[in-house]
Amino acid sequence: MARRPMPAEWTRLAHLFDEINESFIDYEEQVGFLLECAGRFLPGLRSALDLGCGTGVHARLLAERGLRAVGVDRSRRLLRQARRAARALPSPPVFVCADLAALPLRGRFDLVYALNFVVSFLHTNDALLGALAETRRLLGPGGVFVMDYHYYFPQEAGIRLRPTWKEECPVRGQKLIVTHQPTVDWNTQLCTDEMTYRFMDGRRIAREVKTREVRRISLPQDLACILRAAGLKVLSHCRRFDLDEEPAELGVLVARRARR
Repeated sequence: MARRPMPAEWTRLAHLFDEINESFIDYEEQVGFLLECAGRFLPGLRSALDLGCGTGVHARLLAERGLRAVGVDRSRRLLRQARRAARALPSPPVFVCADLAALPLRGRFDLVYALNFVVSFLHTNDALLGALAETRRLLGPGGVFVMDYHYYFPQEAGIRLRPTWKEECPVRGQKLIVTHQPTVDWNTQLCTDEMTYRFMDGRRIAREVKTREVRRISLPQDLACILRAAGLKVLSHCRRFDLDEEPAELGVLVARRARR
């Protein structure tokens, strides 16, 4: 897989990446869940690898707790932001620009994770298997891999997943309204979300940015099969960020390197 830059439209929002995401993502909760997984499935936790790290918030929070942390992403711009945000730490994470199927890393990690639906951006079985093969290679003995997923299930194939919907958050004194228009092609299992970011000045649109995300829709059972094909044994299938609840539309798979 060739290294690809951040989409051009997203470069206009990259400097706001953290402010936008922190309105919708509870990073402390997610790191707490990772530590809970480690406590339940690992004999000890000393190192962690973040796949699709973005600006490195998870890796930074883990480094603050004394772990050796490494983050991988394909966006150089987001990685520059990640390095700036972490440079004051005594032992900051290492951030690497690479594709998940060809990681220029050596050594092993106790914990590897891909959160906030990173694996959904791998659009084919081959792409996912390539990334999972690299994950298995980099897991240490007894190491654990954690990934989340969002499974959509419309009533009939080919229809819009849900009506156009909106979410709002404050960004630098302005109200940001994000409009989503998702559609799905069940022949390819790809969901295309046409998104419009509107920064409001009162009732006036001060700035508008349009972007598009294409994600693969996968049944959790299919994901579990692909994990097994990559040499990973599923340890837990649970609700997103709750090990003790049954999975729903949002779920998490926890796996360990299997013996071959």
